[in-house]
Amino acid sequence: MDRPSAGLAALLSFFAPGVGHAYAGRLLRGAGVALAVEVALLPALHALAFRGWWSTASLGVAWALAAAAALGAAAAIGADAARVARRAGGPGARSRGGRLLVAGAFLVALAGLHLGARELRRAWIGASYWVPEQQMLPGLLPGDHVLSGRAYGASRAPGRGEVVVFEYAREPRRLHPADRRPDLPRVPLVLRVVGLPGDVLHGAGATLFVNGARVTGATPIGVYGAPDGRRLERFEERQDGRRYEVLGDPAAPAPAWGPVEVEPGRAFLMGDDRDHVYDSRGNGTVALGDVLAPVARVYWSWSYLGETRRLLEPRTLAGALREARWKRIGLEPGPHPAGGAAPGTGGFQ
Repeated sequence: MDRPSAGLAALLSFFAPGVGHAYAGRLLRGAGVALAVEVALLPALHALAFRGWWSTASLGVAWALAAAAALGAAAAIGADAARVARRAGGPGARSRGGRLLVAGAFLVALAGLHLGARELRRAWIGASYWVPEQQMLPGLLPGDHVLSGRAYGASRAPGRGEVVVFEYAREPRRLHPADRRPDLPRVPLVLRVVGLPGDVLHGAGATLFVNGARVTGATPIGVYGAPDGRRLERFEERQDGRRYEVLGDPAAPAPAWGPVEVEPGRAFLMGDDRDHVYDSRGNGTVALGDVLAPVARVYWSWSYLGETRRLLEPRTLAGALREARWKRIGLEPGPHPAGGAAPGTGGFQ
């Protein structure tokens, strides 16, 4: 039988750890390499996502070091696969077609391992999401890319005032609670939890009352210049020890609504741009099981809102990078420092 190609083994394991080893006939070694890489990703991503020392400079250094470490590890794994391939052969060696078949089967198994590990990482260190609209101004801007925290579960539930990622069911022109329209595709969205089971809520404009208590400040604390040019009033809101800001539009306040009692097992979610958002006031409450995780930090931000595939065009990518909001990297969704922003600046950048 012909020997496996050392170059092909190295290339396969460089891009998909362990596949080149499987191609060279070392299945157990390949499985060990693949498992080690998946296990190593858990603490590495946790360190990058939730270190308290985040800043633009430190994050850049951290990602550069992480990229260098990843490339170094991939090169070492590829080199090891090449060594294994050079030593392979002998009477029991597989044919070239057999080796490729084993490598293909290993790649399928590796994909399954990666998907399973991805769900584990979602549960323990969260996942990434994109904020495409203005529903969470001023804390989150359109074009913010955020990391969620650890997923909610039996021992941990969302609290009032938390910014969360949740799932809604989407129709072309309307959103529905995901558990009430299982026939529709689900989409992740970001809003703030303001009511939990048994709470009674009502309000008008930016103002919110929960169980008869006013949680929104009675007077504005400043002016906010939205990215679309609107000048909005800023109000402070407090719930369960959390302090954050919401916006009201004096030119187009939302009508009065409620009272609404939150049903058992559900949550009432609202956007912070109170007069210009579709939330539980019109779309209904959300099952607690569909509230996935709290939003932890912004890991990237730019004003580009186009299709991802267009970023493959050098001119589009260059223009998008010029619109990067470097100072937002590492920010939590709120509270942010007080102080108004001029129209069109997007505020608090």
